[in-house]
Amino acid sequence: MKKIGLIDYYLDEWHAHHSFETVKAYNEKNNGDFAITAVWAETDKPGGMATDEYCAKYGVEKCASIAELGEKVDYLIILAPDNAEKKLGYAKQAFKTGKRVFLDKTFTKDYASAVEIFKTAEETSTAFFSSSALRYATELAPYNGNAKSVFVLGSGASLEDYAVHYLEIIIKMMGVGAQKVRHEQRGNQEWAEICYEDGRKGTFAISMAASYLDFAVFVADGQGDSAFLPIVSDFFGEQMADILRFFETGETSFDGAETLELMKVRDGILKSKAEDGAWITL
Repeated sequence: MKKIGLIDYYLDEWHAHHSFETVKAYNEKNNGDFAITAVWAETDKPGGMATDEYCAKYGVEKCASIAELGEKVDYLIILAPDNAEKKLGYAKQAFKTGKRVFLDKTFTKDYASAVEIFKTAEETSTAFFSSSALRYATELAPYNGNAKSVFVLGSGASLEDYAVHYLEIIIKMMGVGAQKVRHEQRGNQEWAEICYEDGRKGTFAISMAASYLDFAVFVADGQGDSAFLPIVSDFFGEQMADILRFFETGETSFDGAETLELMKVRDGILKSKAEDGAWITL
């Protein structure tokens, strides 16, 4: 059995629950032998399921520290999806264990912390990567870095937590090289424009509050031909398959420069919002 450990701020959250389903589905489809066997969480969710209850529900071991967790598993997944400010500290501890690590979205709180995580990984010779599950939507496959224009729309709870999903799609489809960004508030919608050095443009619009929209992409390819792509594929399953492949091989499926680019663009968009929609040069 290949043992996986979860690191979280608190475990009573969607990703920590759903991970068991996606690992099981991968095993059944690929005759795999991965299992989440142990966890560590910094705290319990107020009014929610405690770590002890979580462990009893899923039959996993509670560890007293990340160091202990690293001794009892083969690989580590850092969750804390709504607590990006915790990721740098968790990553530094996880990298000390010598295990391969996946960091769930949002990668960390800002670009400076992202650079520090990459630096720490290099210093500790740790193989790791981070991605939003939206990168793995199969609808995006024909546009690996070569799209001329991308417009992504969907829903979210906050710009800080959800921008990463939209930027993951844009950067996967358009690649690195963003030059400047701008935020615009339109009612309960958060809009952002990303301009590339070669004149290409990416845009996203996030509907907040109760106005729910499924993810969709309007894209022009390198020749300018357009397509509208509702995102309906099993991107969470595809993401877990890539995580487990990485755990076995230590090889990532895309360049970490895209993750750093995403964080830099995200910082610029948040700064633009704070400055009433000013253009921010990256």
